[in-house]
Amino acid sequence: MADQERRIIEGGGTVCILKGCMTRAEKDEAFESIQLSRVKFILTNPETLRTPNILGLLSKVNIIHVVKGNPDRTNNNYSVVPAINKVETLLHILKDAKKPVIIFSLQPNKLRND
Repeated sequence: MADQERRIIEGGGTVCILKGCMTRAEKDEAFESIQLSRVKFILTNPETLRTPNILGLLSKVNIIHVVKGNPDRTNNNYSVVPAINKVETLLHILKDAKKPVIIFSLQPNKLRND
């Protein structure tokens, strides 16, 4: 995420990184920056999005776009797929997948290994 942060700053953007290893002071500063709209970009990862305090914070923010794309490692592709029927969408993605697929879920206990 540090490289994405650097690119955003070099492009004149303001950015906040949310990650699991942040201290309480770092989290408080990040949350304040987000709540006061001091940042245009929020960078995080799926694991951090699973935490209730991050989800609670982001649910109160007017997020215009969720950016998807390739990280620095070109063998990985992250994306968010909107779905009305999550099971059918997931089956469609898995059927057409040509490479291994990792799926992050907010409710991992509901996933099955079929």
